Amino acid sequence: SFLLIPYFSDASRINGNVAGDSVIERNTADTEYTTSYSQIKNNKNLLDISQRFDVMSVLKNAGELEKNYVRSMQEYGTYVQQNYLEIPEEIKKTIKQLSCHVNKENSILYNIEEIQKFLKNNYQYTYRPGLTGQDKDPVNEFLTERKRGFCTQFASAAVFLFREAGIPARYVEGYKIRADQWRLGKAQVTDYEAHAWTEIYIEHIGWIPVEVTGRDTGESVYKHVEQEEKQRNAIVPNKKQFVTNVKKMFQMIPIVIILAVIFAFIKLLQKKRKWNQMTNKEKVLFYEKQLEKYAENGAKSRNNSNSMTSEIIEKARYSNKDITRHELNLVKRHLDLLKRKNRNVTKILTKLK
Repeated sequence: SFLLIPYFSDASRINGNVAGDSVIERNTADTEYTTSYSQIKNNKNLLDISQRFDVMSVLKNAGELEKNYVRSMQEYGTYVQQNYLEIPEEIKKTIKQLSCHVNKENSILYNIEEIQKFLKNNYQYTYRPGLTGQDKDPVNEFLTERKRGFCTQFASAAVFLFREAGIPARYVEGYKIRADQWRLGKAQVTDYEAHAWTEIYIEHIGWIPVEVTGRDTGESVYKHVEQEEKQRNAIVPNKKQFVTNVKKMFQMIPIVIILAVIFAFIKLLQKKRKWNQMTNKEKVLFYEKQLEKYAENGAKSRNNSNSMTSEIIEKARYSNKDITRHELNLVKRHLDLLKRKNRNVTKILTKLK
């Protein structure tokens, strides 16, 4: 599992393994860990610092440690340029047709504000975005047809808008903690705070978060969903319905059972037909939600399986390339493995009670 840490944390003091350039893997069974971090209240200050940063002056007056740091950042900057500016051709064509005026000639701050304004004014936030259409790219459909989505859709679209402006960007998921959640130096974080946003890379600074959803997310949204579900499913029985003839009730039982079986069979056929109509991309994204559920329940699998599955899911999300049957089966086998492990854990816990 990955460690959840604030931005600009001191990674050297964290008991974990850095995986790639985006996450730190837990390498201990400890449930608590401590880290120090720098608090940045305004990202604009970081942009100002990056513009005033003079590499030659630093190298001229710095010690060997500082020089190595600058060289490392320069090498990583080259890596970022090579890996975080790619845009699928279909999405690139779509962006050209949008009224979002971003380009490489504008300042970074201008492009940030332009993208935030464009998404806020032209797209609607909803906690029920629905399924992506058959054979359609989810980001492309959000930008051109659906024009409504959750934080996931907003952040994914912003990644490619920033890249079109020549700004390296990537999609991030985590937790968004509000200032009013802190009490005596502690904040209680639940699934209500789960959120998705965009990170952009600023030379000499690193990755910084950019909020593009355009509205607050969190507990209020999810409580609204729960309340709506309760209202929809609420049944106010008529008391007279309970005063029925016992004989007639028993006569109806076989009919009710037959109807229930028929209804269940029809639902099964509809579900199977819908599944067969889904693309491999949609099936992978469906499996992703199941994987998240079992991961939350504590089921784990080997790192190489996790890595392959993550790569396939990223491909399904952002690439315009099709998901092969082999890749789909790999994700399915990973899910089946987590299900079996979850059942085994449940059995063990039951025996211990």
